[in-house]
Amino acid sequence: MIPELIVRPIIYTSHRDEWLALLECLGAVRLTDDPAWTVLEFRHGRVALHAAEDGYPDGAVSLGFETDSLEAFLAAVPSTPAVRVETHQAGHGESVQVTTADGLRFLIDPTTPSGAGNAGLDTWTEALRIAADVPVAAEELELLGLRRHLTETNGQTITLRAAEGTVLVHIGEAGAPAAGFAVGTSDLQLCHHRLLNVGIQHDIIDETFGKTLRVPCPGPEGSTLWISQPDEDPVGAVQHP
Repeated sequence: MIPELIVRPIIYTSHRDEWLALLECLGAVRLTDDPAWTVLEFRHGRVALHAAEDGYPDGAVSLGFETDSLEAFLAAVPSTPAVRVETHQAGHGESVQVTTADGLRFLIDPTTPSGAGNAGLDTWTEALRIAADVPVAAEELELLGLRRHLTETNGQTITLRAAEGTVLVHIGEAGAPAAGFAVGTSDLQLCHHRLLNVGIQHDIIDETFGKTLRVPCPGPEGSTLWISQPDEDPVGAVQHP
């Protein structure tokens, strides 16, 4: 049996304080408070802030997860011809490194001890996995234990769930695998009012499938944090049990 995963992407930033203000406004709680490595927890899923460095400039995002036992995960998920799963010594300690068929690398770390909750705000991590071949990228995540939740009929996005948090596999250009970070919520209006109350600039985008909030990310101009509320009856998508 594959040990459960917590979705925990990493944001590389030189604007830690601004990110903390934004994430905590959306209900995230700090689990660690090292200026170089801060892990925050939503109701479902987590996100880490890492100081920007060579190879990971301000605003870069990498996919990432946590699990209770790296040893058990390695035993349950061996490498395949397409996906390499191996031990890795990261700057913050021992990890498992996953390398996908298109060359994307990401880490699975030991679970950070949990905090006391997030005062009732129902928000969760939505990591983005950008890939030219969406079905293959989704199958790779299923090998790691994630479960398919939604498949858009246009083939551009497949949504998978971990024990905590969500990963959206979205269509991208060949040869340019990437990752991103977004936030999901069951109460978009509450998120809107919380952002207003602390003076964080954002826009409300009215789309065919519902409303989303668009928040400028701290750091490089042009980067955006999307906050969305899932459609109760998604159109143009197949929902998996």
